[in-house]
Amino acid sequence: MISLVILNLCNSSSDDSTGVEPFLEKGLELKTCLRRMIIVDQRDFNLLNVGSSVKVYRGYDALNYAIKVMSGLESPVLGETEIFGQFKKQVLPQLNKAHNKKFNKPIQFIISMVKQIRSKHFVGQGAQTYGGLVRKILKSEDNVLFIGAGSFAESIYPWVKPHKNIFFSVRTPEKYGDHEVFKDDVFFDINKALTTQNPISLIVCAPISAELIANHLKGTSVTTIIDLRDSSDSDPLVIESAQIYTLGEVFKKISDNLDKKIEIKRNVELDIKDRLNKKLEKSRPISWDETCTLN
Repeated sequence: MISLVILNLCNSSSDDSTGVEPFLEKGLELKTCLRRMIIVDQRDFNLLNVGSSVKVYRGYDALNYAIKVMSGLESPVLGETEIFGQFKKQVLPQLNKAHNKKFNKPIQFIISMVKQIRSKHFVGQGAQTYGGLVRKILKSEDNVLFIGAGSFAESIYPWVKPHKNIFFSVRTPEKYGDHEVFKDDVFFDINKALTTQNPISLIVCAPISAELIANHLKGTSVTTIIDLRDSSDSDPLVIESAQIYTLGEVFKKISDNLDKKIEIKRNVELDIKDRLNKKLEKSRPISWDETCTLN
């Protein structure tokens, strides 16, 4: 029997301040530019402590939260697909570790639920992706610089790559010499001044401080900045020559049919709860040996 606990914390939070470091050896981790989640067993959670800044979801609430997040319900872009792809890409390989095999059934349960929810509520709603939104803003730009080259950048990359010159600025450029996706692109060291002479547009896809980014861009002509850090409002980039879109502004600018989206979100939330209540008993720990397979 296993009862899930999900620890949700700001991706930019340090392990020292949150107390989550010991959990990394006992569970599964999802880390993106916008969020960080750690999934553990309730029994392991009871043996350790976390900081007060960490939001904790247990049992039924953990499942409900995980399904909503992976369905794109908790994202600025309702129904976006990137988070589900990152979840499968990052979390599924972690199940191969011996001490994580106990999570196989609950993770497969979450994936099955998300597929059903997305199929019912989001098919035909159009491409709900960060990449699609970014492409609309940068449609007339020629040179695009990504800050960060992680899974978030990789998911946006195909949307902006056609007919554009792509560059990356990262902490360790040497790591990307034989990258499967970025092998034909140019990498810069973000700790040094940028050496390109061409005007660029910028997509920030990593939790790097505004000060470090500004220092990196000194002397460079920047036309447009799309700052997708969750700290884009609290740690703003200030570059006079550029039009800057913070995370919230990006989606506010190009969102439409707000009333329809509110209705969709409400319907999806009710559907998730209804499906969970039919499969699981909220009054006791969830036993994956007894009930885990969706019909």
